[in-house]
Amino acid sequence: KPKVAEILSWESLSMWNFDIFEVEKLTDGKALLFVGWAILCSPHAQYAMQTSLTAEGEQLSEPRIPFVIMEGYRFIDSFKIPQMALCNFLRSIMGDYKNDNAY
Repeated sequence: KPKVAEILSWESLSMWNFDIFEVEKLTDGKALLFVGWAILCSPHAQYAMQTSLTAEGEQLSEPRIPFVIMEGYRFIDSFKIPQMALCNFLRSIMGDYKNDNAY
């Protein structure tokens, strides 16, 4: 979990050397779902991962950031889309996606 949270952080997602193949491996073939959620639900996704890890007693690689100053597209806020609806949409796309293609 900590590695997934680190690789799906806003900073990591914003880098040119983002490793989609590592995400594919870490998420057991669900890179589309996880990356889609992390980008489209940012910063809510990053906050949820941070909160989950803290609740489980995991050490964060970076200090915890308050939600109000987290960076992200705020797509779901702007368009009033429930996170669950967006995740179900991504799962639907993923269900028809070729499993041998991580990108």
